[in-house]
Amino acid sequence: MRLFRLLLDLLKRDEEGQIVLLSALVMTVVIAFSAVAIDVGFWLHTRTKLQADADAMAIAGAQMLCGEVSCDTTAITVANSYASKNDLSVSEVVSVAAGVNCAGGTTTNHDWITVRVRRDQEAFLSKILGITDAKIVACATAGKYALGGFEGIVPFGIEDDCLGTGTFGATYTLKYDSDTGDTTASECDGGRGNFGALAVDTSGAGSGCSGGGSGDELKFKQALCFGANREVCAEASTDCIGQADDDSCGGSVATDSQSCTETGNMTGPIKEGLGYRVAGTSSLCNEWSEVTYAGGGLTYECNPWIADGPTSMRVIMIPIVDGLWDEGGRHVVDIVGFAIFFIETFDASNCKGSDCDIEGRFIKTQMSTGATGTGELGADSLITFAKLIN
Repeated sequence: MRLFRLLLDLLKRDEEGQIVLLSALVMTVVIAFSAVAIDVGFWLHTRTKLQADADAMAIAGAQMLCGEVSCDTTAITVANSYASKNDLSVSEVVSVAAGVNCAGGTTTNHDWITVRVRRDQEAFLSKILGITDAKIVACATAGKYALGGFEGIVPFGIEDDCLGTGTFGATYTLKYDSDTGDTTASECDGGRGNFGALAVDTSGAGSGCSGGGSGDELKFKQALCFGANREVCAEASTDCIGQADDDSCGGSVATDSQSCTETGNMTGPIKEGLGYRVAGTSSLCNEWSEVTYAGGGLTYECNPWIADGPTSMRVIMIPIVDGLWDEGGRHVVDIVGFAIFFIETFDASNCKGSDCDIEGRFIKTQMSTGATGTGELGADSLITFAKLIN
């Protein structure tokens, strides 16, 4: 009996020793995993920040692309200049290259730029396991494109031959009166019942603008006040999915890259619609010098497609069309692009009877929001935007 008790005591003491040993081992493993987890969390945070830095550099560089090789060097220089602005050292920038993407693909359109960065991030607690650092990499590709689709266009159409490549600050007629025959270098003319008005959503003058845009299809006056609801595409866009017009237009139906014309002078709707836009424009964005930069482009502060801050409802986007005067009466025209204008001089009292020319100053610019489709970038692209693609 005494021997049995002695053996039990010995076994009990051995179990206690085993528990102590196992506890020590478990604690070591827990501490090791905790150390790694803390460092991995920090490395993931660094990775997120590094990716944001690469994105910013790529977007900055892409804004300088122009679809020609002559702009590639400038784009690379600008992208590199944003490294220090994002707390990246020169040694952390692995490469900045035009014409390639992160996957190794290439393009000859001169509309891509790719930034690769790397940071050797020191380990902290993981050093107890012999892990000294982590090599963290990030890559970003940004492209620059012509605007290929948009929702919210104003229902004026400018003939492509009348605008050409556009001259920044030049005045163009957006809607003609019925006094035909006057043609200048920057002005075409109206005729055959068409004077530049479009039925983008549906035809008819429509109700007033004080109650806001109502319904899915806005008639001319409300589309002038608020922008048409139908999303339309430039015919050359490859990835824009717009909406066809389900209304009959001279026996045809407009596709998502077409619009029906709106015949007549539409003097009354134009007076109210543009009057609404002028009245709704911030006093800080009411002049040409306030909405544009001296060297060209639309200012951020007065951009009507940016929600915050003051805005200028005098700045409008309209479609560039082909075939405005090919036929008489209501008929379908092709949308070949988009252009932005500033309605600088509008006096409702001077718009009466058949005398109601509407003019706008052309703004060649880049956009940051609102694009729903892309077109190929070229020197003649009137509205462009940059976006991340990798």
